[in-house]
Amino acid sequence: MTLRNRRSAYGALMDAVVVTPELEQRLLEAVTRRANRRPAVPAWRWLRLAALASAVCCVVLMVWSSYGVPPVTTTPPAVVQGGYGPVVYDDLQALTAALSYPLRIPAALPEGYELSLVQSLPGELAELRWSDGTDTLCYRMAPGAGDISGDYNAYEAEWTQTVGAVPVDCRGDGGRIAAAVWSAEGFSYSVTSDAGLTPEALAALVESVGPV
Repeated sequence: MTLRNRRSAYGALMDAVVVTPELEQRLLEAVTRRANRRPAVPAWRWLRLAALASAVCCVVLMVWSSYGVPPVTTTPPAVVQGGYGPVVYDDLQALTAALSYPLRIPAALPEGYELSLVQSLPGELAELRWSDGTDTLCYRMAPGAGDISGDYNAYEAEWTQTVGAVPVDCRGDGGRIAAAVWSAEGFSYSVTSDAGLTPEALAALVESVGPV
């Protein structure tokens, strides 16, 4: 049989083949089953790939850092707060010049007390401290009304002592005044004492408050 005759016979055979829908479905199912029998990648290979990728990342970061380039990070930088706190002055004149209001201070203090600290706090709060070596008097003045003493201790007694026409809120133990707060002419005042003031000493101090 010549090549031409063979081709004619093959063509006649293929023309006689009829692919029914059922046969087509079986062929597709057979192809699908064969594809599903392809071997899966073992888990240990995935682990080796992950370890290799991690090692590559470490090498990249080391090389990057050696050139002085910081690695990219999603952690925000820490916020450093500054400029918020007490400002200490050399003397009363320096504090007075820094304030936007006329400073008033007490002139009558218990005997033996000397000025030990002059400072301002946020909110234009002026603070002066006197000490006799064992006790400290802390005097404060600021615009507005309210308790600016900064004293949050609990005491056995609270009462109001009127000095002239000014009501002074007092807190203390054993009849001595540890903290006193009052307001006058748009300003708040306070005085605290570690050892406590007598009512007479407090009255003299409040009455003597005047311009520097």
